[in-house]
Amino acid sequence: MTVEEQAMDEQRNSRLLRLIQFVDEHYMHKIRLSDFARQEGRSVSYMSHFVKDTMNQTFQDYVTSVRFNRARQMIAEGTESLVSISLASGFSDYRYFSQAFLKTYGMTAHELTRTMIQDVLKQSGITATAGIGTNLYLCKVAMDIVAK
Repeated sequence: MTVEEQAMDEQRNSRLLRLIQFVDEHYMHKIRLSDFARQEGRSVSYMSHFVKDTMNQTFQDYVTSVRFNRARQMIAEGTESLVSISLASGFSDYRYFSQAFLKTYGMTAHELTRTMIQDVLKQSGITATAGIGTNLYLCKVAMDIVAK
């Protein structure tokens, strides 16, 4: 690899890291590729091709995957309602969130919640709110059970 090719790779990797950081910082709000393109001093068309070439998906598909990952984490924590989770994850309305979740995972967010509760019950004998997550009371109960 030539020095020029290495420099181009480093520039591409730096831009990709900035894009990932940009999405991580803004996924919970309305986010547009044009905002990142402006930040980078590039056209939307250029950035669209950049994302597709480096991530093998569109910018919006990547943002949606980040939002779903956050929603799934929050569902596992079991501390928020599904409506709150959808909004905190950056989805503008719960109905869209539910439909997109079903399309992506083959089950609704509510069904995922029930599945997590059943899995925790089978593995630990504890009925959780949704996963064990950050529910410290359930963690204490689980430790008490194990200690006996």
